[in-house]
Amino acid sequence: MGKKSSPSHCTVYVCDGGACARKKSKKVYAPLKALVKERGLKEHITVKKCPCFKTCGKGPVVSIEPGGLRFTQVKPKHVEKILERLDRGAPDKKSKRQDPQSTQRNPE
Repeated sequence: MGKKSSPSHCTVYVCDGGACARKKSKKVYAPLKALVKERGLKEHITVKKCPCFKTCGKGPVVSIEPGGLRFTQVKPKHVEKILERLDRGAPDKKSKRQDPQSTQRNPE
């Protein structure tokens, strides 16, 4: 991940609800938050825990707003790929409509 290509701001929500917490969502949240800080991306990306997305069988779940890009079954090894996706620019509603396959999948 090189230069910061996106001037816009997005929020990355990591589910911390029951099933996601049991599936170790904190092991996704902590490195994601740390990498954003380490790479100086806090101005562009906020990482927050959030309550249940109601997709417990697909957890841990990470959602990016604006745009509604959602990753499921996220593992710590996916954190880098999520940041790479954000480095290309925050998703927007238009891109979500153009690529319905961008939601409900893991980042691999």
